[in-house]
Amino acid sequence: MFRVSRVRRVMIGAVCALAVSGAAPVHAQAWKPSKPIEIVVGTSPGGPQDRMGRAVQRIIVEKKLIEVPVNVVNKPGAGGAIAMTYLNSHANDPHYVAVNAITTLTNVVMGKSTLGPNDFTPLALMGVEYVSLCVRADSPVKTGRDFVDRLRKDP
Repeated sequence: MFRVSRVRRVMIGAVCALAVSGAAPVHAQAWKPSKPIEIVVGTSPGGPQDRMGRAVQRIIVEKKLIEVPVNVVNKPGAGGAIAMTYLNSHANDPHYVAVNAITTLTNVVMGKSTLGPNDFTPLALMGVEYVSLCVRADSPVKTGRDFVDRLRKDP
């Protein structure tokens, strides 16, 4: 996710789609990388986001989809906000992409970051992590519906 022109967004989206699908490279591209690509991950190595970033890296390298190195760069901390701040410092540079989770939205809601979904361009939904809500056993909130009703009353 990053800010980039429409043409570059389409081309990077095509590269990601090719990486995931394993299809043959697109010919006559309007843009191709001129320096190494960084796949920014907001967690330490080994977690779901990191595994997804490394899987995309491996596919791009094994299928020889681009001619420059592809590196996974871990920027853990603050629920992914450190990675998104790093990514935002390279705005409009398509050589930087990120694997991210729902924390891009929740960090804004919780006030941990000023960078949110409107600051980045999603390229693809390639995987889903489990999300759960937990409450104390004595909480009046017992179901997902109870939780939503409570949020409606007092956001």
